[in-house]
Amino acid sequence: MAKARQRILATDRVRQLRETRRKAEELGAHSLVREVDELLRLAVKGEDPLALALEHILQAVLDAAAETARCADAVSIEVGTLGYDVNSALLARTLPFDDGSRLIVVSDALWSMCDMLARIWALNLSPRQSRVAPFGYLGLTAERRAREPWQDPTIQSSVALLRWHGLHQRYHSVPAKLRVLLEERYRRLVDRFNLVSGAFIVAHEVGHILLGHPLGPSDVAGTRSIRFGPEMEHEADDFAMAVLDRMVPDTMQASRIGALIALLALESEESFSFIRPQKTHPPVTERIERTLARMGGFQRSGLAAFARPLVRACEGASDVRRPIPDEWWGGLMANTRVSKQGHDPSHFKIISFKDDLAGADPDRWMELIGDSVTEKGQPDVRQGLRAIFAGHMHSGLAQWGVSPAVAEAVDDPERAFTAYWLLMRIQEATVLASAEKTYRFAVSAAAVNAIDLHIRQERQEPQ
Repeated sequence: MAKARQRILATDRVRQLRETRRKAEELGAHSLVREVDELLRLAVKGEDPLALALEHILQAVLDAAAETARCADAVSIEVGTLGYDVNSALLARTLPFDDGSRLIVVSDALWSMCDMLARIWALNLSPRQSRVAPFGYLGLTAERRAREPWQDPTIQSSVALLRWHGLHQRYHSVPAKLRVLLEERYRRLVDRFNLVSGAFIVAHEVGHILLGHPLGPSDVAGTRSIRFGPEMEHEADDFAMAVLDRMVPDTMQASRIGALIALLALESEESFSFIRPQKTHPPVTERIERTLARMGGFQRSGLAAFARPLVRACEGASDVRRPIPDEWWGGLMANTRVSKQGHDPSHFKIISFKDDLAGADPDRWMELIGDSVTEKGQPDVRQGLRAIFAGHMHSGLAQWGVSPAVAEAVDDPERAFTAYWLLMRIQEATVLASAEKTYRFAVSAAAVNAIDLHIRQERQEPQ
């Protein structure tokens, strides 16, 4: 157990931070490089703030679980973070070791998405609303409620901000560089919701352990991964809510707000980052409804008012196959509550270009590639891309010289992987070796989005 735990919690954490730093340097994200440098310094000393926060949350969860007559005395439970792990297709998981101990691992990507959603919620507040408690500040003003949802400039900015964040994770496996500027009173609320949403995630995993849910198939040497059915996921959600009701003083409010943010973050991160995610959880709408089940009518309406801007932002942003309007990007650029430090209009043109990649039809792609071949001497990849667009993914990837192992992963209905992992593997293809960087990225992104679409259609998921 000790060697495996040290490998996962220390070596892998430092490796992931170094990889994040490398990618941040490539993107010119100098402020992010400085942040990662500080995290690296702390991680090497064993003082990683996220790891320390997770340990604090776990202890609070276990203390609350003991009050609910669920005791962890018979099992050793630890918690850690893997960073932006491009090889992992899980956002939160439990690793049970052969000696009976358990390790709960939560990805940085999920933490980052929880924080972004909490900040998007704060972005939708008006200054007047901050003085009203506890649910009075959560809804929209009467003027904004009268508008059609997608005509609301703040909702449009929220969608664009979340799309920006999601595309960074999808295509670069690092968080977005934009920051939401928050007044002190809003920062305190966001910090609180981050802690509660993190506690829900950890408590859910602890629930699987203490409820005695059975283990899954073998995973890495010495460990086994846990995969549960919908009923067990509901049981773990119910356990997490019972724990949060004891941890959070205003039990029927902040605890469910934190759970709502965590559930929306899970759903959004899966939509942005993963191809063929392991859908062991019930639909997020079903899980959210269960968090409202024990609330009275006034409290339910209050939480619904809180959820409205977030749900709309997630609905508008998460389907990366549908580009958002250019004017929404312009609205985000003009929003004074979103930091533009280190950004100029060219950055928004770049992200808008990446957003449009998924919306171009095959004929348009053939035209764009033909122009690049003729005018810039780029390698001609049209035949392989036609095959991928037609659903012959294995054939198209093979024509480009992509590793057979990658094609096998794409064909395997039980294999889950991130869009970034597939993007990197395609960019390593023989046919793209001599291509210019922007062309190589655009072609790879087109293939990733086409493969993602075909896999979702095969699984009959909503588009």
